[in-house]
Amino acid sequence: MKLFRCMAVCSALALSLCLTACGSKPQTPAESATETTAAQTTQAATETETTTDTQASTEAETAAETEAPTETETTAETEAPTETTTESQSSVGYKEMTAYDSQNPDSYVRYPMQEGGKDADAVNALIKARVDEMLASIHDEDLDVPDMEWTCNLYVGNYEITRDDDKYLSILWTGDWYVSYAAHPNNFAQSIIIDKESLKEVKFSDLYTVDEALVQKVQAQVDAKLHGALAEKFDVSTDEVSEITSSVSLDDLLQSGTEFGWGRPVCLTENGIILSVSVPHYIGDHCEIEIANDVLS
Repeated sequence: MKLFRCMAVCSALALSLCLTACGSKPQTPAESATETTAAQTTQAATETETTTDTQASTEAETAAETEAPTETETTAETEAPTETTTESQSSVGYKEMTAYDSQNPDSYVRYPMQEGGKDADAVNALIKARVDEMLASIHDEDLDVPDMEWTCNLYVGNYEITRDDDKYLSILWTGDWYVSYAAHPNNFAQSIIIDKESLKEVKFSDLYTVDEALVQKVQAQVDAKLHGALAEKFDVSTDEVSEITSSVSLDDLLQSGTEFGWGRPVCLTENGIILSVSVPHYIGDHCEIEIANDVLS
């Protein structure tokens, strides 16, 4: 009996030593459940991160795809007007030039030259012809003074493009000229109207029916506006210039634009004309009056 107990004790001791040597420890049901839950939690977190990364990437791609067309469409809408602008006016510019008289280099005329656009060479040729006429006028034989050497200087430093569209180009020059030994220089105005379709210089009578009825309409406008224009120019009351008059004749309008130096200088605007009328030297020699188309029709 003692032998069996001894053998049982030895067997138990041997089993204990064997388990200790192997390092194994039996898990309890609670520990097994805890490890399973932790593994599941780790897997869920991993899946959540993966899902979040995937969703963020998808949203970023979707946003990029959605916004890109908007930028392209906005750019197209902004640039479209530039691409569809017509050549006739968008590409037209003007460069200021100065022409000097070959015999008297002190005399000069500033003028615009068209750059770009349609028929620039033909338009510029007409402008330059008018400039040459102005410079040639200082050598007019009618200005000869017997037994006296004289010179005539022309200074034309100002010009204004009063109308420039697909149909007409109109320019108004203002300056002065001076003959040696004269008491004072004289101010003057000169103009040109170019028909861009025919590429010819046109006269006032080409544009309006010039008759006595039109002369009366123009004269009424001059009478009504001259005093106001002079009062504004010299910052005085209209009463102070009320005695100043300027008559417009049928010949004035018929000859305007027919030949340099004849008739009244006249320019076109978008809504009518600018007519240069004569006034006494002490207030400028000339004054420009605007007249609307509805008055001239």
